[in-house]
Amino acid sequence: MSRKGEKLGKRLVHWFTYNVAFALFPLFSSLFFRFLAGKLTIKDLESSPELLFFSIMLSANALAALRELTGSIERDTKLIIFESALFLGAVCSAVLYGGFIFEAIVGANIPGFQSKIFRSSVALAMVLGILSTLVEIFIGKIKNTTDSK
Repeated sequence: MSRKGEKLGKRLVHWFTYNVAFALFPLFSSLFFRFLAGKLTIKDLESSPELLFFSIMLSANALAALRELTGSIERDTKLIIFESALFLGAVCSAVLYGGFIFEAIVGANIPGFQSKIFRSSVALAMVLGILSTLVEIFIGKIKNTTDSK
């Protein structure tokens, strides 16, 4: 493996460990405690917003990494698109969290509401997971290029 490949690999391992794993910790903890309490059902899972915490953390960390990078390189279209998509993902996560809270506050038992929010949360988490991985690869390649100059 080349020196650049090693640096990118280390960056991705570091990112996965400190961003993905720690962001998933509340979800795994919730699932573990629900399992211990004998309440690990799909209905209970649908009513827990921990997956949105994961989405917000991935967006926030990738945005922070991009903001740190913008001081050392010129802002191009790809960088602006990444920033905009991550920001939109964080906002969508917050809106979906508001939907979780809405039903609890209003006391409305809207059939299928939390199930639809949960499905949207899963889709959003998958998209933001892929996007933040692409951002980390993008940043790693740029840093390898700027380090070799």
